[in-house]
Amino acid sequence: ESLQYVSKILQIDPEHEWAKKAFVRLTGDGVPPQAAVVNDIGIETLAEPEDTLTFTDRLNQAGASLRSNLGTVMEHIVTILLVLASVIILITVGLFLKRWIFTSDPPLSGKLSHFSLQDILSFLNTTARTGLVKVRAKTIRGDIHFENGETRHCKAGKQEGIKALDSLLAEARDGHFIFIDTPSSFKKTIDTPLSLLLMGGYNKKPSNLKSRRASKNSKSRMKELLDSRK
Repeated sequence: ESLQYVSKILQIDPEHEWAKKAFVRLTGDGVPPQAAVVNDIGIETLAEPEDTLTFTDRLNQAGASLRSNLGTVMEHIVTILLVLASVIILITVGLFLKRWIFTSDPPLSGKLSHFSLQDILSFLNTTARTGLVKVRAKTIRGDIHFENGETRHCKAGKQEGIKALDSLLAEARDGHFIFIDTPSSFKKTIDTPLSLLLMGGYNKKPSNLKSRRASKNSKSRMKELLDSRK
């Protein structure tokens, strides 16, 4: 071990005095050349010191290290993107399944060519339903609000109330309807029972009363004129 230590010193500094003397004492011989010392004790030439590396070598090492780091970063980015894509796909599939499986069909819907609007309203009146009837015909569109089987509000275009309901009953021949049984807010524009609205009696009674009153008034005025002449 002492000989190896001295040989290393001589390898670094062949003119080292102490190492020369120590080598002579340990081997009993003169100081051989540096190469001979290395061969006698079986020591391989030391690696080239780092300071002797050229600028090109250092640049190549830096480039290799940078490429390695970039490769690692790209692998992480690709993994993150794959995870995000998987999450987006799962969310999309979940929303589709929720809409397809868990969304219930409306309780009543169909074509106006198969069921007249009057029959539909009569059915809702008989079953005392609460909800909204959406009418979508070719020539007219409207909404009819029900409360316990009675119509409380109707809107068709700019019309509201009984006039809007009359327009829907008269013009809604082709198209479709849908009844939504979810209560919704509306302003009350109809007080007349639906049975009278469907029969049209709400129009006849007031007109008859007016005509009767007008006839009575005309007769009374005629009688007054006759009496005044007498």
